[in-house]
Amino acid sequence: MESDPSEKCPEIECIDLISTMPDSILGKILSYLPIENAVATSILSTRWKNLFPFGVPPIKIYLYDPSGSYRPGQNTRSFMNFVDKLLNETLLDVPCVQTIVIYSKKLYSNDKIGSWVSAAVLLNVVHLNLMSKPSHSKALFHSLNGCATLVKLDLGINFELCIPGEFILPNLKRLMLCMLLIRDDNIHKLLDGCPVLDYLLFSECDLGVLDNLTIQSQLLKKLLIVDCFFNEGCEVEIDAPDLEVFVYDGSFVVNCVLADHKSLHTVCIEYNVLGEVNDVDDFVSNVRHVAKLVKACSSTIRLSLSNNVAITALHHSPDQLPLFKNLTCLALGRVESHGFEVLAHLLKSAPSLQTLTFEDGFEKCDGGYDRFESLLPTSPICLILCLKKIEFWEFKGEEDEIKFIEYFLKNGRVLQEVTVHYLPCEDSSILNRLLVFPKDSKTCQIILTEYDDIDRPSDPYSREKWITGV
Repeated sequence: MESDPSEKCPEIECIDLISTMPDSILGKILSYLPIENAVATSILSTRWKNLFPFGVPPIKIYLYDPSGSYRPGQNTRSFMNFVDKLLNETLLDVPCVQTIVIYSKKLYSNDKIGSWVSAAVLLNVVHLNLMSKPSHSKALFHSLNGCATLVKLDLGINFELCIPGEFILPNLKRLMLCMLLIRDDNIHKLLDGCPVLDYLLFSECDLGVLDNLTIQSQLLKKLLIVDCFFNEGCEVEIDAPDLEVFVYDGSFVVNCVLADHKSLHTVCIEYNVLGEVNDVDDFVSNVRHVAKLVKACSSTIRLSLSNNVAITALHHSPDQLPLFKNLTCLALGRVESHGFEVLAHLLKSAPSLQTLTFEDGFEKCDGGYDRFESLLPTSPICLILCLKKIEFWEFKGEEDEIKFIEYFLKNGRVLQEVTVHYLPCEDSSILNRLLVFPKDSKTCQIILTEYDDIDRPSDPYSREKWITGV
């Protein structure tokens, strides 16, 4: 039966479901908003004014300057006023803030940066990430001095490290220095004031005025030096008896003096420039520095030589490779001309090797495999007793690549898995050829997967499996 069009529809009762929610739920919802929008809801009513817009603890505050690269054209003063009010008024009664991140590319006065840091200290901050640019950093460190709650500190960008004479962060464990200018003995003062530090990262720092950089820390476990600027001839001396992880990734070949650290289990070395062969003195010096560093890490469990520079240095070094008796995991960058011979020596020098990864594939080189095989008249011990997993990235189907896979399958007595990441245009007949190679290990699986740049290993300093050992 059709309804009478003249009949009025009953009014739908409007129910304010949001207002019926408990404060804890509303606070959680607000925590998903950009912080400036969440705080702005306080003008809605007296109830919203008292809501805590940061969710349940642990409280994390992320502040990005809209006048910087994110939203150009907005007023810097509005950001400053917002941060001032948030840290000194809105959060005044909060007992503890887990994380405070302040990111801005603008230049702020010493007093302004110092006041923000002081407010963070009063909020018992645990992790402070300050990527800003004070006109001078001494006020910043004066404000930080003595903070007992601070465990993680990230500092940058583009200012000079300037530490006061008396300085201490008694519980700081993780320190990241990004794009800072470091002179004289300021790094020594900073490290001396962090007695329980176990993680230290230098990223894109300018150390060009230093002839010597001494990193001395009794409890330091992880040290990463990434894309930093050094002057020619700079010596980096590392005095950290508990060091477990060491990463050097950069364009400058420095003389790293690394003592025999029995606890060192993970090493990643990536030099981008070795020097011109026609500049004999410079080239020989750089070869010596790189080879010396690799050999100083001979007790490590995991070793990553992430590009061809370190491999070339090992090839030109007059000294024999040491015995890597504890090495179980080896990762190599692109294997080029000299890499085939160095690979043979590494296999002979690593009797405990279990995992071998070729991160950037093989460069086409006529006779490369023949030189490799000529150096191994008998199978290395690791292929007979230990080597279980091999991974090839960027497989292009070159004949040398195919011969290498055939060699490992033929001689790998305990192999469990060989994974080949082939380029999308690869001929399927070549891939099928890999599947029918004879295998010495009856349990070995051959896994063929199309190469995906997203899935390939990242740079060693950010690769979690290398840093954590997982």
